[in-house]
Amino acid sequence: MGFMWLCFPSLRLQVKARAFKLKTLDVMAYDGTSVTVTEDVVGHVSRKHSEVLSLLGLTEEGFFDLLCRVLEKPHEAYIDSFGSRYFLKKLNDLYLNVVVDEGIVRTAYLISSKAHSRMRRRRWLRRLC
Repeated sequence: MGFMWLCFPSLRLQVKARAFKLKTLDVMAYDGTSVTVTEDVVGHVSRKHSEVLSLLGLTEEGFFDLLCRVLEKPHEAYIDSFGSRYFLKKLNDLYLNVVVDEGIVRTAYLISSKAHSRMRRRRWLRRLC
């Protein structure tokens, strides 16, 4: 029976995967706001952006843990004119971009250093950290 790491600010809790089915988890972001991560977004990424899991060599549980770490300690964070927030973490030569809207993680995908440079120059984005 496998184990799944659940992410809580400054606390790691190990739970038997078959004994607990994760639906949602609220994570305290770097700025103190609460962000909801759902298993649906992990499923969305594994279906629509499968290259993320394969390039990073992660399972869905490992990816869930990575999402939590990006929200808690991003390398950079931006907000757009509509209030959506973008949390970025550098992973080797790529960046993981986690998109949060209305306090819920909507998607996550990898971007190149070149795309990251273009993103930083966008007028409609304001850097938060």
